[in-house]
Amino acid sequence: FVLPVIIAFIVSLGVMIWWEIYEDRQGMKESLLNKIGDVLVGILGFILGYWWFESILSSQAIYFFIVTILFWLIIETWSFRAHKTLSEK
Repeated sequence: FVLPVIIAFIVSLGVMIWWEIYEDRQGMKESLLNKIGDVLVGILGFILGYWWFESILSSQAIYFFIVTILFWLIIETWSFRAHKTLSEK
């Protein structure tokens, strides 16, 4: 399975923007600067991740991808739950 880098970037960018919209609709009040910062850090992470991904063996690529997705899900879920808990107090 090979996904062109530009398509992967566009999909990743779409997910990052969707997440920011989701957070906003769930009542998380972040400044516009924070939202833009989140997306920019995500873009930087994509670029650095792609660079690192290119340097590892292709047989290990799927494991890298899975670990990256799991790490992202854990961090985002943890952050979202923490914010919801604090905003309910």
